[in-house]
Amino acid sequence: MMACAQTGSGKTAGFLFPVITILLNKGPLPEPEGRGGRNRSCYISALILAPTRELASQIYDEANKFCYCTGLRPCVVYGGTHMQQQQSQLDKGVDLMVATPGRLVDLLERGRVKLDIVRFLVLDEADRMCVSPPLPLPLPLHLSPSSLSRDPPPLSYTNARTK
Repeated sequence: MMACAQTGSGKTAGFLFPVITILLNKGPLPEPEGRGGRNRSCYISALILAPTRELASQIYDEANKFCYCTGLRPCVVYGGTHMQQQQSQLDKGVDLMVATPGRLVDLLERGRVKLDIVRFLVLDEADRMCVSPPLPLPLPLHLSPSSLSRDPPPLSYTNARTK
């Protein structure tokens, strides 16, 4: 799905509602065996990438409202802050992660986040992440061909259109 609309038109709700609904109806995929240990990894079901921490925070605030009393755990991770608070969120378990590309790459390299069971990938303001110089997108995201053929497809792009 690709959406292009003005700011305030409901694009965030447009991708969050279906993701949350399907996660509630179908649940997360099972985590791979052998997980554990002191520095265990966090397996997430939905990943939303945003180009800035301000946008990531706004998306997280909406996700937090929409996930209220559902049992789903959203979190936000972005650079420019200490990682300890973000790591404590990961330790509690996360279903839906909102991230900036740089911090996500950092967490992937440290082995703190695994994308093995990601069912949904949303690139919010994808046009801003693909301009020159491009942001450090953590691609390929190791989505298997079988995950790309799932119903619904796990990919969504948005773009804020200005007047």
